[in-house]
Amino acid sequence: MKLLLDECVVRDLKKDLAGHEVATVVEAGLGGLENGKLLRAASGNFDVLITVDRNLPFQQNIASLQISVLILIGSGITYADLRPLIPKVLKQLSLGQPGKFIVSECSAGVTGIKLLRQLYVGHAAEDDALAACDAARVYLGVEDRARVRDHGG
Repeated sequence: MKLLLDECVVRDLKKDLAGHEVATVVEAGLGGLENGKLLRAASGNFDVLITVDRNLPFQQNIASLQISVLILIGSGITYADLRPLIPKVLKQLSLGQPGKFIVSECSAGVTGIKLLRQLYVGHAAEDDALAACDAARVYLGVEDRARVRDHGG
């Protein structure tokens, strides 16, 4: 799988993503591009953009793009904060589908579930959003808390 690390993701994670072709945004010649332009430039050339930008799902509609976005939610954005997510990330990469967001977080927090709620609210009734998040927790387990979400509007 071809993975692209966003500029806000520490490069040290590359070595932990063994078995995949990994490039940083700068290495791919896409450094300095704003989110929308970056996603369009990476679409079709990379399978997954890995980022720590929690606002991306609210700023970008990727439904028509040939790339998925994996959002890492750790206790911070340093290598030490994100490294514990790698085993889950390696499993979640198979969930990636073009035009979808994937949320990966440490099991200690609830930020990913809150993000899921926000993604579903506005696209469905509040009750549907809460039910979807509850279903995600049951399906994926309290330990995993990841969910693929179509943000096509």
